[in-house]
Amino acid sequence: MPNRRSYDELTASREGRRLLEQEMLVLAATELICELLQRKQISRAELAKRIGKSKAFVSQILSGRRNMTLRTLAEVAWALDARIELLPARKSVGAAAARRQVSLLGYGGASWAQRHAGAVASAGHRRTRSTACFQPE
Repeated sequence: MPNRRSYDELTASREGRRLLEQEMLVLAATELICELLQRKQISRAELAKRIGKSKAFVSQILSGRRNMTLRTLAEVAWALDARIELLPARKSVGAAAARRQVSLLGYGGASWAQRHAGAVASAGHRRTRSTACFQPE
Protein backbone atom coordinates (compact mmCIF):
# COMPACT_ATOMS: atom_id res chain seq x y z
CA MET A 1 0.00 0.00 0.00
CA PRO A 2 1.40 3.44 -0.90
CA ASN A 3 2.48 5.89 1.77
CA ARG A 4 -0.50 8.27 1.72
CA ARG A 5 -0.22 11.79 3.09
CA SER A 6 -2.79 14.16 4.51
CA TYR A 7 -3.45 17.43 2.73
CA ASP A 8 -1.69 19.43 5.46
CA GLU A 9 1.36 17.13 5.37
CA LEU A 10 1.45 17.31 1.58
CA THR A 11 1.32 21.11 1.40
CA ALA A 12 3.76 21.65 4.28
CA SER A 13 6.79 20.99 2.05
CA ARG A 14 7.92 22.39 -1.27
CA GLU A 15 8.14 18.86 -2.70
CA GLY A 16 4.61 18.07 -1.54
CA ARG A 17 3.24 21.23 -3.14
CA ARG A 18 5.08 20.32 -6.38
CA LEU A 19 3.44 16.87 -6.37
CA LEU A 20 0.06 18.44 -5.67
CA GLU A 21 0.49 20.82 -8.63
CA GLN A 22 1.23 17.84 -10.89
CA GLU A 23 -1.79 15.93 -9.68
CA MET A 24 -4.09 18.94 -10.04
CA LEU A 25 -3.01 19.33 -13.68
CA VAL A 26 -3.55 15.62 -14.40
CA LEU A 27 -6.94 15.80 -12.69
CA ALA A 28 -7.95 18.91 -14.64
CA ALA A 29 -7.00 17.26 -17.95
CA THR A 30 -8.78 13.99 -17.25
CA GLU A 31 -11.88 15.72 -15.91
CA LEU A 32 -11.99 17.92 -19.03
CA ILE A 33 -11.84 14.84 -21.25
CA CYS A 34 -14.63 13.21 -19.22
CA GLU A 35 -16.71 16.36 -19.52
CA LEU A 36 -16.24 16.36 -23.31
CA LEU A 37 -17.15 12.66 -23.51
CA GLN A 38 -20.31 13.30 -21.53
CA ARG A 39 -21.30 16.44 -23.43
CA LYS A 40 -20.83 14.72 -26.78
CA GLN A 41 -22.24 11.39 -25.55
CA ILE A 42 -19.17 9.47 -26.68
CA SER A 43 -18.12 6.28 -24.91
CA ARG A 44 -14.56 5.38 -23.96
CA ALA A 45 -14.73 2.59 -26.54
CA GLU A 46 -15.65 5.07 -29.27
CA LEU A 47 -12.88 7.43 -28.17
CA ALA A 48 -10.42 4.53 -28.29
CA LYS A 49 -11.51 3.73 -31.84
CA ARG A 50 -11.15 7.37 -32.89
CA ILE A 51 -7.57 7.61 -31.61
CA GLY A 52 -6.54 4.12 -32.72
CA LYS A 53 -5.90 2.83 -29.19
CA SER A 54 -7.47 0.21 -26.96
CA LYS A 55 -10.29 0.90 -24.53
CA ALA A 56 -7.85 -0.14 -21.78
CA PHE A 57 -5.44 2.62 -22.88
CA VAL A 58 -8.21 5.21 -22.65
CA SER A 59 -9.23 3.92 -19.22
CA GLN A 60 -5.62 4.07 -18.05
CA ILE A 61 -5.08 7.68 -19.11
CA LEU A 62 -8.40 8.75 -17.60
CA SER A 63 -7.62 7.05 -14.30
CA GLY A 64 -4.08 8.42 -14.08
CA ARG A 65 -2.49 4.96 -14.22
CA ARG A 66 -0.77 5.86 -17.50
CA ASN A 67 1.14 9.05 -18.14
CA MET A 68 -0.74 11.17 -20.68
CA THR A 69 1.63 13.12 -22.90
CA LEU A 70 0.71 16.46 -24.43
CA ARG A 71 0.60 14.68 -27.80
CA THR A 72 -1.95 12.20 -26.45
CA LEU A 73 -3.99 15.03 -24.94
CA ALA A 74 -3.97 16.83 -28.31
CA GLU A 75 -4.95 13.59 -30.12
CA VAL A 76 -7.85 13.01 -27.70
CA ALA A 77 -9.01 16.61 -28.07
CA TRP A 78 -8.84 16.33 -31.88
CA ALA A 79 -10.87 13.11 -31.75
CA LEU A 80 -13.49 14.94 -29.67
CA ASP A 81 -13.54 17.91 -32.06
CA ALA A 82 -12.05 20.14 -29.39
CA ARG A 83 -8.88 22.12 -28.75
CA ILE A 84 -7.10 22.35 -25.40
CA GLU A 85 -5.57 25.67 -24.40
CA LEU A 86 -3.10 25.94 -21.55
CA LEU A 87 -3.01 29.16 -19.56
CA PRO A 88 -0.44 30.03 -16.91
CA ALA A 89 -1.61 30.57 -13.37
CA ARG A 90 0.20 31.78 -10.29
CA LYS A 91 2.09 29.08 -8.50
CA SER A 92 0.93 28.52 -4.94
CA VAL A 93 3.50 29.41 -2.31
CA GLY A 94 2.22 27.56 0.73
CA ALA A 95 -0.57 25.48 2.19
CA ALA A 96 -3.05 28.37 2.37
CA ALA A 97 -2.27 29.40 -1.21
CA ALA A 98 -2.65 25.81 -2.40
CA ARG A 99 -6.11 25.64 -0.80
CA ARG A 100 -7.10 28.90 -2.50
CA GLN A 101 -5.79 27.62 -5.84
CA VAL A 102 -7.79 24.40 -5.55
CA SER A 103 -10.85 26.48 -4.69
CA LEU A 104 -10.31 28.78 -7.68
CA LEU A 105 -10.09 25.73 -9.94
CA GLY A 106 -13.64 24.95 -8.92
CA TYR A 107 -12.92 21.76 -7.01
CA GLY A 108 -14.73 22.73 -3.82
CA GLY A 109 -11.97 24.33 -1.79
CA ALA A 110 -9.91 22.80 0.97
CA SER A 111 -12.38 20.01 1.67
CA TRP A 112 -12.00 18.76 -1.91
CA ALA A 113 -8.23 19.05 -1.69
CA GLN A 114 -8.16 17.28 1.65
CA ARG A 115 -10.29 14.42 0.31
CA HIS A 116 -8.09 14.02 -2.77
CA ALA A 117 -4.66 14.64 -1.22
CA GLY A 118 -4.60 11.00 -0.17
CA ALA A 119 -4.56 10.14 -3.86
CA VAL A 120 -1.07 11.60 -4.08
CA ALA A 121 1.33 8.97 -2.82
CA SER A 122 4.97 9.44 -1.90
CA ALA A 123 7.40 10.41 -4.67
CA GLY A 124 7.99 7.69 -7.23
CA HIS A 125 4.60 6.01 -6.79
CA ARG A 126 1.79 6.86 -9.21
CA ARG A 127 -1.60 7.29 -7.66
CA THR A 128 -4.76 5.68 -8.87
CA ARG A 129 -8.01 7.50 -9.16
CA SER A 130 -11.41 6.50 -10.43
CA THR A 131 -12.94 9.04 -12.75
CA ALA A 132 -16.53 8.22 -13.57
CA CYS A 133 -16.98 9.17 -17.20
CA PHE A 134 -20.37 9.03 -18.83
CA GLN A 135 -20.89 5.74 -20.61
CA PRO A 136 -23.72 5.92 -23.18
CA GLU A 137 -25.53 2.67 -23.90
